[in-house]
Amino acid sequence: MLLRSLSHEFSVMANLMTVLSQRTVRERVALSLLILHKKYTSNAMEDKVYITLSRANLASMVGTANETLARILHDFREDRLIAMEGRKIQIMDVEKLSHIANL
Repeated sequence: MLLRSLSHEFSVMANLMTVLSQRTVRERVALSLLILHKKYTSNAMEDKVYITLSRANLASMVGTANETLARILHDFREDRLIAMEGRKIQIMDVEKLSHIANL
């Protein structure tokens, strides 16, 4: 059972690496935010869903530099796709982020 679970996790990670390596940084940020939003939504007890993650961790997850991530998040905020309050990110427009992520 453990071996099967580890095999599945490895397969998921390999697929994610393949998908992310073929996308632009902007697409990867949008996709990562959507994935995190879905994960946080399933655990949320309230209407507003906040993604609480440091910029360094998100940049590492996306595979980019902190500065690049900061610029993209700034652009997303100006386009009103997200709202930010400190380390909290709230998705404001899932549809437009999905379009950016090419989903």
